[in-house]
Amino acid sequence: MSAQDADRRRPSRRDLPGPALGILRPVPGHSPLHRAWAGTKLVVVTVLGIGAVVNPSVVVLAAGWLLAVGTFVLARLPAGVIPRPPPIFAAFLATSLALAWLGGDPVSWLRLVSLTFLLTFAAAVVGWTTPTSDLAPAMARLGRPFRALRVPVDEIVATVALTVRCVPLLGAELRMLRAARATRPRPQAATVSARISEAVDLLVAVLVASVRRAEDLGTTVRARGGVPAADRGERGPGPGDVVAMVVSALVAVLTAVIVP
Repeated sequence: MSAQDADRRRPSRRDLPGPALGILRPVPGHSPLHRAWAGTKLVVVTVLGIGAVVNPSVVVLAAGWLLAVGTFVLARLPAGVIPRPPPIFAAFLATSLALAWLGGDPVSWLRLVSLTFLLTFAAAVVGWTTPTSDLAPAMARLGRPFRALRVPVDEIVATVALTVRCVPLLGAELRMLRAARATRPRPQAATVSARISEAVDLLVAVLVASVRRAEDLGTTVRARGGVPAADRGERGPGPGDVVAMVVSALVAVLTAVIVP
């Protein structure tokens, strides 16, 4: 097998992100969605979200899901990248649905849940097909017109970029704390006060780990001379990206205005 064929192979289970915080880890691939400019994906997801929030009708939500699932298939992403929520999450959804049903408005609950999952899934597709290093330059280029309005674009982009970079680090810290907790002996009869005390200890440990990571990151950034300009040397959108952004904007406007 040649090197080019090895690069174009379908990602194996080892290449897939873990179940925790996996939506922010790119999956290797050479699909048209992987090659698209990161700013195009951000604009399409933003426009899709605005259109669905302004008019969360059944037709708009169905069109949004059709677009999201279509891009997922176009990117040739395996189904294994989709995180598997814990059983308590399904129990929470069932309980909230029962309460909405008793309240007499289950349709609004279904729309809200569908909209939430739609935006999360669309953002996850962007994360799976876009390297995290491409997000900040794309945001900086998209925010150039707002600099004339004295909007702190560079500061916002730097904050978002550092946040995206730190989420995997925080996930690693949480997994390490979870492993350390599993090695601790548990009492035979855990009372309510003991469980509350254990939860407080875990919360304090998470906060301490987060502060330590933030301090290390700040020291590294200062040692490198601060945060550089995010859009330096970054390629801009191509003709196909411009067409995709214009079409998505027109579709969102039409669905928000025309569709009841």
